[in-house]
Amino acid sequence: MNNNLRIKDYCCFHDFVDKIMDDFLNHVNDDTYSIDIIANGDLTQDLIRSFMSIPMEYNDFMFTCGMVNFDSIDYDKEYVLTIDNNFALWCEPAYRDNEYGTGYIYTEADKTYIQDEVNEKVMDKVGSDDIVIFGFTDENKFND
Repeated sequence: MNNNLRIKDYCCFHDFVDKIMDDFLNHVNDDTYSIDIIANGDLTQDLIRSFMSIPMEYNDFMFTCGMVNFDSIDYDKEYVLTIDNNFALWCEPAYRDNEYGTGYIYTEADKTYIQDEVNEKVMDKVGSDDIVIFGFTDENKFND
């Protein structure tokens, strides 16, 4: 399945976004590189908002929207958010129940982040060799 599986807790949402951006920018000159983030709908929405608002020079933004498919309001499962080396964001439901089949879709990015709250069955469909299962520590907790 994969050669490199790690578990990581980030202190907060912003720390996680910074890590994703560091990973992405370290591979910006690669011919092909992509990052998948498999997360619940709330986190996925927050990530899209954050990435789409990163400014560049001359009133431009870093990322464009390739395709964002937030399913119906009744969908309560995970989403796959992909960032590719063309500076585009792609988002789709991670779980399908349609004429093409039922179950989680196969993902194959260079690096995949999986939120610790998602269904463990998603792991069977991840083809990345570099996987980080992530969560967040309590943002309101003070460290001594």
